[in-house]
Amino acid sequence: MKDAKVICAFNNISSAALMNFTEQIDCDCLISGDDADSKAIATELIEQIPGVNVIDCGPLERAKIIEKITPLLIGLNIRNKTQFGGIRITGLDKK
Repeated sequence: MKDAKVICAFNNISSAALMNFTEQIDCDCLISGDDADSKAIATELIEQIPGVNVIDCGPLERAKIIEKITPLLIGLNIRNKTQFGGIRITGLDKK
């Protein structure tokens, strides 16, 4: 699999939110990867989910940082008795 093109996506969106088809998701999806074409395909698919905005965080190495947000979100969801908490990155120019 040395030619595999890997991207990181959906780490910061709860599975409960993704499986709930009655409520619109209201958060950003952070993605990272080294292959621009793969990120473009993922972005096109993710943007079809109502309420989700894609944020390209750069190379795949940033996946380590993105993944570290997951325990924070899980903890916040537990503390606030919800399964749908997410994050929104603000102040970025839309491309």
